[in-house]
Amino acid sequence: MIETTTDDLALTVAQTAPRALARARRLPAVLWLGAIVAASAGLRFVLATKVPGPGIFPDELIYTDLARSFGSSGHFLVRGEPFGAWTYGPLYPVLISPAFALPPVAAFTFVKAINCVAISLAAIPVYLLARRVVNRELALLAASLALLLPSLAYSSRVMTESVAYPLFVTAVLALVRCLEHPTLRRQLVFLLAICLAVLARAEAIVLVPGFVTAVALLAVLEDPGPRSGIRSLRKRLRAFSGVWCALATLGLIGLVGASVRGGGPAGLLGAHKVLLGKLDLVEAPKWIVFHLAELDLAVGVIPFAALLLMTIAALRRSTSAATHTFLAATLGVAFWLVVLAGVYATQGDVHRIQERYLFYLEPLVLIAFLSWVASGGPRPGRCAVVATATASVLPLLLPYSSLLNYHVLASSPGLVDWLFVRALGGSLTVLSIVAALSLAGSILLLRTKEPRSLVRPIVVYLAVTALIVSAGFVSVSERSFAAGGGGGTPNWIDRAVGSHGHVVAIWSARGVHWARFRRIWESEFFNRSIGAVYYLRSPLAYSLPQTRIHLRGETLVLPNGEPLRAQYVLSDGPLIQGVPISGQGHAGLTLYRVGGVIRVSRHRSRPLG
Repeated sequence: MIETTTDDLALTVAQTAPRALARARRLPAVLWLGAIVAASAGLRFVLATKVPGPGIFPDELIYTDLARSFGSSGHFLVRGEPFGAWTYGPLYPVLISPAFALPPVAAFTFVKAINCVAISLAAIPVYLLARRVVNRELALLAASLALLLPSLAYSSRVMTESVAYPLFVTAVLALVRCLEHPTLRRQLVFLLAICLAVLARAEAIVLVPGFVTAVALLAVLEDPGPRSGIRSLRKRLRAFSGVWCALATLGLIGLVGASVRGGGPAGLLGAHKVLLGKLDLVEAPKWIVFHLAELDLAVGVIPFAALLLMTIAALRRSTSAATHTFLAATLGVAFWLVVLAGVYATQGDVHRIQERYLFYLEPLVLIAFLSWVASGGPRPGRCAVVATATASVLPLLLPYSSLLNYHVLASSPGLVDWLFVRALGGSLTVLSIVAALSLAGSILLLRTKEPRSLVRPIVVYLAVTALIVSAGFVSVSERSFAAGGGGGTPNWIDRAVGSHGHVVAIWSARGVHWARFRRIWESEFFNRSIGAVYYLRSPLAYSLPQTRIHLRGETLVLPNGEPLRAQYVLSDGPLIQGVPISGQGHAGLTLYRVGGVIRVSRHRSRPLG
């Protein structure tokens, strides 16, 4: 009998581990990418199953209604009425519409599964982008980091981000390929990529001015001197004649279509045209800086500083042509996306960071960071110090005392961890910790002799932040679920009225607290039998289809004076003359069988449930 000692076992492992690692490195990149995508999708689905219901209203309700209506009728409807899907992006509702052939609760789970797979596919275009400026190992790392971002927690929401993210990065990849070799085929692919990205999220239209800016930046980076730069720019502009013609044609078609519909040029904005009267351009520079600062903080400061350093190196002509092209595309798109987000935030009823518009840039910043790592890092100098100091100071400009509120759980995942820090220690604690981390990052970046050593803290920072955001999303959904009265049976209304029941919802406007709005929204989300929504005093938040009703005696009447009729009524306040058949007492919701004219009862009783 042969005895194996611990020392022998350790020696065997030490001898075989390098060979196993070498074999793993020789595996084709496609296998590694497949493993990264599968691992991300699986892990994200496990996290998403902890989310009991929606948490971002009314967006998730709108996407759900659009998908349900498209799957059943081929039309985009919300609460049974036509709705401008172009504003929200029709591609995502079409993609998830098959899920709604299932019961609502199962459909929600299926949608989350689609989301997790779709958003994880972003690793592929990120890898192909990174491969242009770094080796295979670092490109695979870039693909992994792109799936570690906190904003990918949106995969647990019925939100278009899960589709818009991979499509936006794919469009940037197509842009880079077009800049490298402007063949007609690559120009057509780029146009197709833009169209798909815009169909997923209208804000992706910034890819058009981003492309123009990238062409100009590339001419500056590759051709020093004003005369040669202008000649190079003219040459490049002529090379993209196919793109210009196609974009002009699409723009003309859009303008004609908007004019035919009677909306004029502003009609191209769809429902977003109401923003034109709300924007405050005087405030725009401040919010642009705030968004830039939040982008810096979201990626961990060091990668943002590395992007600035790589830009300086490119201006000094000390980087490769591939790096020039990547940086031109990144900076061109980033400029317009940051401006868009900053201008949008100037609305009086917004005034918050919209990372939902910006996180598409985060993998590009990480690729620039890995490119800086691959180059061995710059030698400390005056420009390096200035760039690093800029990246360190930007996060300190954010007004944490006003920004850190419950809105970050919907619009700014990169600030969620700081929301919890503020809850524990206040805004001054947040500012102190941010300052300490920024300073430490600056010192590490300037003094390190081995740039690869900076990868580990960035991975840890992103991983910790991502876990905190996921926990925050679960918490918000649980509170929303409870406020809506879902309990253990979120589809309690459908179960009570049957598959052919028709329910109208009546909003009493008793209070405007968000939890009260969610009473109706959460019920609509999980119950297909709810159709039209009516309100007695003031409408629910946001301009969703809803009708004002009045009380004439004991009868509820429509604006035209006719009595309101329904088979079933869901009421959050008024007591209805009918048979109470179900309810959620803790949420103040009662379901009545009426079968005719709806009348209000003058007697008081407690809700069922």
